[in-house]
Amino acid sequence: MKISKLFLTLCIVVSTLSSCTTMRSFNDKLFSIEKGMSKEQVLSILGKPDYRRFDNAFEEWEYNPTFSVNVMVVTFENGRVSSLDSFAQKLPAQAQPQTSNNPPVILPPSGRRPIRIMGDAEFNSLYKLVKSKPFKDDQVGLIRDASVNTVFTCKQTKQLMTIFPFDDDKLKVIEFLSNNISDRENSYQLIDALDFLPSKDKARAFLQRR
Repeated sequence: MKISKLFLTLCIVVSTLSSCTTMRSFNDKLFSIEKGMSKEQVLSILGKPDYRRFDNAFEEWEYNPTFSVNVMVVTFENGRVSSLDSFAQKLPAQAQPQTSNNPPVILPPSGRRPIRIMGDAEFNSLYKLVKSKPFKDDQVGLIRDASVNTVFTCKQTKQLMTIFPFDDDKLKVIEFLSNNISDRENSYQLIDALDFLPSKDKARAFLQRR
């Protein structure tokens, strides 16, 4: 019994030290990136990105190591680093087992078709699929298709918005999902996720319509 406890303690210590080393490595790379660097310089420091997005003169490289929740997004303008963003990504909540084999539904008025509730596992799959697409139009199209007869929470909607760097594209997510949000009392979270006042006003208009 004492040997087992000692082994468990050693495992925890090793795991903690490994996590600290990983964090230092991430921070070292983070502070090595400077504005104006070329793509080749960024590649030499960070390697190939996990995700890549571009739109006209802008291009984004996203690094999301599997061993860490830390995320780094490098934005290029005309081939040079113009901005950098790093944050700790919140891991999605684990899906709870359902008590029935049938998917949950919401029965809307006027005899329309029942609307499915987007479960955590299904949403995680959708999020990864949308994020994996290299072109913005494909990403937006997937969200539009998923909005048909499916209910999303504000938290899920906001997480889909984080895929896009600009307000115009985030507004498209709100527009597609505005009539399919289950907790509209939390819609302020979506408005707060936008950067500019005109965008916030448009979001309010989308969310107020039925």
